Amino acid sequence: MRDKIKLPDELTVRQDAWEESPCRECVSSPCCLHLPLTTLYLDNRSSFINLALLACYDQIRIGLKNSFEWTIYYHSTCRFLDRVTSRCTIHGKADQSIVCKTYNARNCWYKPAFHAAQNEKIIFFDLNRLIILEKQNSLLENGFSKQTMEWNDLVSLYSGETFHVPLLFPQQTEEYPNVELDFSDCTADRYLFFPPFEKPAREIHFELMKFRLGFRGVALVYADNFLAYMTTPRFNGDLFKQLTSEYFPSLQPAHGQYGFSQLHKEKSFFSSVGEKWLVLRKEHIPVLKMLTQFDAFGNVKKLPRADELQVYLSIRFPRKPDKAA
Repeated sequence: MRDKIKLPDELTVRQDAWEESPCRECVSSPCCLHLPLTTLYLDNRSSFINLALLACYDQIRIGLKNSFEWTIYYHSTCRFLDRVTSRCTIHGKADQSIVCKTYNARNCWYKPAFHAAQNEKIIFFDLNRLIILEKQNSLLENGFSKQTMEWNDLVSLYSGETFHVPLLFPQQTEEYPNVELDFSDCTADRYLFFPPFEKPAREIHFELMKFRLGFRGVALVYADNFLAYMTTPRFNGDLFKQLTSEYFPSLQPAHGQYGFSQLHKEKSFFSSVGEKWLVLRKEHIPVLKMLTQFDAFGNVKKLPRADELQVYLSIRFPRKPDKAA
C-alpha cells in the first residue's frame, strides 16, 4: 500500500496532556488544516501537466521539499478541530487517530514549514510560481533531466515575492451523504482521486484510513479491485484559462493523473454492486475492518467484496427517509 504517511515502527504514544502539549500554543493548527495526499517528482512533461492541473484547484496545496519531492496537500479541516479555540476535541481520547497520538509535537514539522515564507524545509507553489519555475529553467524545452537548480537557488528565486500559505479555515467542503456513487458522476472538475489505489497490506493501514477520513471532504471509494481517497476541491476556471492560454490550448481537467478518466485508462474498475463506488466515511472503517480477513501477523489476506460490504453498511447505517416523502 503506497502511502505518504509512515507510521513509526514502534507505535509509541508521544502525546502530552493538553495543558502541557506544544499544540496548545499553536493557534493556526496547520497539521489540522492540511492533509498530505501523495508525492511525485517533476521529471517529464506529463508530471508538469499534473502539477499544473492540480494548481488549478483552490484547496490543493503544492509543496516542494528540499529533497526535490513534491507533496500534494488538501486544504481542509479536521472535523475534530474546534474552530474557535484551535483545540483538538478528541485529544488523548480513545477515538483519536493513532497517527496523531504517535506524532512528536515537540519536534513539529508543520509549524515552521507553514509559517515561514521561505525556509529550509519546503517551498510552496501556486500556478504562477510553477510557471516561473518552468520559464526560468525552460523545462519543457530543455528536458527535465537537465535541471541543475540547487535548493538555495530556488529559495532565492522566490525570495522577492509575496506569497503566503493560507492557514485560515477553508470554506465548508462537500460531504458525501450517500454510500454509493456512480462512475459516470466522477467528473475531473468535481472529484480528484489519490493513492493508495490498492488494498491495505496490514492492519495498521486502517488507522491511516481513519486519520484521512477525519478531514472534511475526504472519502474512501471502494470497488472489488481498487480503492482511492476521493476529494472535492473547488476547480478554479480562471487559473485553468491561464494555464491553457500560456501552455496547452487543448488541455482538459480530465487529462490529469488524479481524475477518474485517466485512472480508468490505467485500470478497469470492477465493482460487484454495479458501475459505482461504495463511498466510505470514517465511521464505516470499523465495518470494513471487521469483514477483512487477517493472518496471525496482522497482514491482510482478503478484503470483502463490495456487495458484501454494502449489505453490512446498509444494516449498520440505514438510510434516513426522505424528508419530502
